[in-house]
Amino acid sequence: MKKAVYILLIAVLMSGCSVFKKSSKKKDKVKSDKQTEITAKNNKNTSNGNTIQSVTKKKPPYNTCSFKVKTSFKGMPVSAVVRTSYDSIFWVSASSMGFEAMRVKAMKDSVYMIDKLNRENVRWSYQRASVYAGLPLTFDFIQELFTDTVLVKSYNTAKFNGTVVKKLTSIDGVSLPEEINIDGQIKGKQQKIKLTVNGYKLNGKNEYPFEYVKGYKDVK
Repeated sequence: MKKAVYILLIAVLMSGCSVFKKSSKKKDKVKSDKQTEITAKNNKNTSNGNTIQSVTKKKPPYNTCSFKVKTSFKGMPVSAVVRTSYDSIFWVSASSMGFEAMRVKAMKDSVYMIDKLNRENVRWSYQRASVYAGLPLTFDFIQELFTDTVLVKSYNTAKFNGTVVKKLTSIDGVSLPEEINIDGQIKGKQQKIKLTVNGYKLNGKNEYPFEYVKGYKDVK
């Protein structure tokens, strides 16, 4: 059960990895990637098929955004409500079968989570989360997953070699992902996951309710 909880977190918030593992008893040594290569290709602008270097982060034309994400894990439906203030916070409430399994608050420096299935309060650095997930996790990576409009991005890191492919829609004249597909080798194992995104609301007054539960085990 515990393993499924952390797979759910990565699937909804950080684009998915069914080999994600966590141990509250033993801390793995963090090994940084020796070299990370990230390239991007916009299908509308590159007719010759050449891959170009990823462009500098560009602020979208809104300050806050909220939306809903749907995916599945081993046939189990997973849904999430996501709220974000650009370059500041990502808030997620992830549920399955009508039960809220976790609540997540991703800040610039750390990821905080209330794991309701295992009754744990969790705080990770992105470096530690990257070791577990096998993905190049940073706040920018999470943010760009849902705000970047590049149609195809290729990643080649020590633990992840694959692509993120998006289908876009227009909301109030703003291009946003309505489908995100991740396909590649994660920790040496081929993985595929599809995220469907809808219910966008831009520049609303978002609330980010989050408070660690008393009596839950504290995990770092």
